Amino acid sequence: MKIKLVVGGVAAITAAFLEAACAAAPLSGQSLPIYEASATSPAVERVLGSAKARVCHATAQDARAEALARLKDRAASMGGTAVVGVQVDVAMSQQRTLHGGVTNPCLYETHARGQAVVTAASGAAGRRS
Repeated sequence: MKIKLVVGGVAAITAAFLEAACAAAPLSGQSLPIYEASATSPAVERVLGSAKARVCHATAQDARAEALARLKDRAASMGGTAVVGVQVDVAMSQQRTLHGGVTNPCLYETHARGQAVVTAASGAAGRRS
């Protein structure tokens, strides 16, 4: 009986947490520009801080796009209008299989990082005199 109550309570807390996370997530239609580290970045009004994202996959397919999408979401949640100095690295694990021969679900780990910023053009448009 106690186990059922604990499991039910954990499920309720998890559902509440997921609802709150979804409510706080940026709009999926919102697209922040990304400027690679080698590219010329726009005029920056304010640097909000470092944004990082990590994606694990059993294959290297589509990991870059997913990592960049998560990086955009992080920067948007910080209030950024762009991400500058973006670098994407892919590391391959030495452990190809887990116990029992199961393929490592995190064989390829993609890291994306950059600086979440507010660009001067967007900051000037939002200002009132």
